[in-house]
Amino acid sequence: MKKEKLFFLLFLLGILFIFPFNTSAKEQKDHKKLIVCEYQYQYSQEESKNIAYEINSDKTLNLPFQDQENYIGKKPWYHAVNFTETYLNSSNLGENAYTCPTITIEKNNNFYTIFNNDKTTCNGECTKLEATRIRSYSNHIKIKKIIDSTTGSSIGLYQKSSYVFPYFRLLEDNTKEWSLDGRDYVSIEKQIMIGKKDIFVLSDDFIDSIFQEKKVIRPEQIYRCVTNKKGTNFYQLSIDKKECPKNDLSTKDNQAMSAIYATNDFGERVTEDDLSEWVNGYTGTVECTGGDDSNSLLGNPENPNSVAWLVQKILNYLKILGPILVVVLSGVDFAKAALLGDADTMKKAQTKLFTRIGLAIALFLIPMIVSALLNIFGITSDPICGLR
Repeated sequence: MKKEKLFFLLFLLGILFIFPFNTSAKEQKDHKKLIVCEYQYQYSQEESKNIAYEINSDKTLNLPFQDQENYIGKKPWYHAVNFTETYLNSSNLGENAYTCPTITIEKNNNFYTIFNNDKTTCNGECTKLEATRIRSYSNHIKIKKIIDSTTGSSIGLYQKSSYVFPYFRLLEDNTKEWSLDGRDYVSIEKQIMIGKKDIFVLSDDFIDSIFQEKKVIRPEQIYRCVTNKKGTNFYQLSIDKKECPKNDLSTKDNQAMSAIYATNDFGERVTEDDLSEWVNGYTGTVECTGGDDSNSLLGNPENPNSVAWLVQKILNYLKILGPILVVVLSGVDFAKAALLGDADTMKKAQTKLFTRIGLAIALFLIPMIVSALLNIFGITSDPICGLR
């Protein structure tokens, strides 16, 4: 009888450590709002609209509207592909410092689209916007505002049908940054590597020509000087071919030494968004659309209009409900066994406890099990696409 009571007490103490009492508090902490970026879009001569993006501590972004919504005027509004990911990456400056990235609103006859960064070409009327106001919700967050930003010319990679499209931006503390994909920015003094064998650097004269008096000047033309060292290609970007210390490879790869804008097979000008998808090292992200061009069966778990979103919500609730049921039902069984003082009843309660714990753990493994089974039978290579 004493052993049964002791086991029951140990069980009650154990659930204090495994029971998720702080689930709500943790969820609130994870979703804590860090900063809000406000942009002002001049819709017409008389009207302007504030567009706000909320960045949360769990690396999520709250958009000001849902795609296809008539946010302003009578036309639907959209965000460009990978907008959220790019926005979050380019906003994080490291060491608890954040900025509000540049956005561009493209207006045509049928709809509006919001793009990350500045754009060189537009299918309509484009408006580049820097944040007019940044609100911080944490005393530990440093805020740095972008003064100006721009894009550069497309640059071909040596002996590859790929391009990069450099971006440049100036922060209010005179920090000068650049990027080759519009997502990950580094200081202009740092090199950028694409893949394992392509390294890009900026010449001093090029930097001086781009950043002038709190302004970022778009280069009309960028010269690419390629030097190969032990299988690694070093690309020095400059504004004058005379600045190239050595350029013995540029005449061998059938690409112009200088580049303005690339074109596709149909002779149309290619935007920086198209070019970024061709660059080696930036093709790891897969969109989970659930459409004809996706391997996902259920769609994107982050899209409220998809089946995957509903399934993910159900799984989230089951993961909370499962442990609760384990504790409640097992607690009742152990209480009965302790009151009856029956050893067999206590053993049955223990067996049921382990069974329920196993089933609760299985709830967390459902997406992995489903994915493995469907892969084994060759139904699809990406059946669940992000469900967890």
